[in-house]
Amino acid sequence: MREELRHEQDAATFNDEAVARSLHQSGIAGLRGFVAPSQVHGHRHTAGAAALGHAVTESSAPLPSMHVGNPSRVVTVVMDGMNIMRSTGFVDAEWESRGAKRQEFERLRREDHVRDKPAMALALIAAIDHCLAATSRAKAAGESIEYKPMAFLPEWAYDGGRTGSRKAFHAEALQPYVEHGYITYTPARRNDDEPQLWYAKGELQQGRECFLLTNDNFMDHIREGRITQQWFGEHVVSYMWLGRRNELMINFAHTDDYPMLSHA
Repeated sequence: MREELRHEQDAATFNDEAVARSLHQSGIAGLRGFVAPSQVHGHRHTAGAAALGHAVTESSAPLPSMHVGNPSRVVTVVMDGMNIMRSTGFVDAEWESRGAKRQEFERLRREDHVRDKPAMALALIAAIDHCLAATSRAKAAGESIEYKPMAFLPEWAYDGGRTGSRKAFHAEALQPYVEHGYITYTPARRNDDEPQLWYAKGELQQGRECFLLTNDNFMDHIREGRITQQWFGEHVVSYMWLGRRNELMINFAHTDDYPMLSHA
């Protein structure tokens, strides 16, 4: 994270807490009216370039409603988008094929001296889809619970920044998820951890059920007093990808607390 901030030299200031407050005021009710674009178009994250192209080109098509009625529990899953997109274990078939798309992606990064770990956009999409699928499975099992994904992601992960070289691999696949409220872009030249922390804390302060999904230990934020070690232990949850199947497992201490969500 520190390395990414050093890439940006603009001294613009921004109030991260104000972003979180604005998000709360505007609400995210729109999340309830949609199903994941990848579910609509049959896009499988392990299916390779052809399936991805299908999902991206048809992403503007109307999406059917994912009606969950009035669930007795609504759990907001705040996601550390960049952490998930750089996580170990997720497999992007086109990246591994080392084809023309990857070669062009790496050429742009090399020419602009971008040395940080490449981000895989499909990993974040898979994590969001995991939450939406868990809601559907819970409903089918008679569980009155809804999981609402809210991923935070630096805006340059989509547009690539000034030179276009810093975008995530398959960044174009993110846009339908932004349009339907599953991803919030954070401003450039700022630490993207802070808005997601403020947002999660705000949800909890208002009595809403929420946890933050990341493998970051947030030690800098603990040292600087944004959160305590106790808060981290109670509200931050890690994850892993099983095998090479792109199946997400969320490492809850008690899996029964979140029906259908721990593992697909």
